[in-house]
Amino acid sequence: MAQETILAGPRSRAEGTEEELEMTFQVALVGSDGVLLGSDRKMFTRPPSANPESMFHQFESQTKFVTNGAVICACSGNQESPRIAREILLTIDPMLPDLEWQARLDDKADIPNMLGHAQLAIARITRPDHVIWMVVGPSGYTTRIEEKRCLGANSSACFLTERFYQKKPIRSLTTLALLALE
Repeated sequence: MAQETILAGPRSRAEGTEEELEMTFQVALVGSDGVLLGSDRKMFTRPPSANPESMFHQFESQTKFVTNGAVICACSGNQESPRIAREILLTIDPMLPDLEWQARLDDKADIPNMLGHAQLAIARITRPDHVIWMVVGPSGYTTRIEEKRCLGANSSACFLTERFYQKKPIRSLTTLALLALE
């Protein structure tokens, strides 16, 4: 069985024009002995408003992992992503062969307005194939992550994973993920 590591680090930041805007950021790394999903704890929501012009984002700290023991999803992008992750966990058999698993994920990604701007990194804990799947909206596509990927904010921290990633044991990759999330 694949070893699996989950990290939750501090918030990432991206510089705005007048102030720093807090953004979500995740790291997905495939190691030689398992997969690693790391995430900050920042999630934004849009509260309901009678006047769309006065809409604003609220940021809050929360866990962005959803699991059922067989599959783990790291969520980013919007407040709907944890709900979508739970639906995937409830409706897709984690033991399906890779092609059928991806087809089911594609079906979820293809539902209009299902994902919005959500991004999900999904690892099947019960499958020792050391692959992470990524589901992205709103155009909806699914892809395999066979090495590394940063999700969420387009951050300068992506440089760390691009420059220093090597397919090593999870224990070695943990430091890289923590640095990227810092």
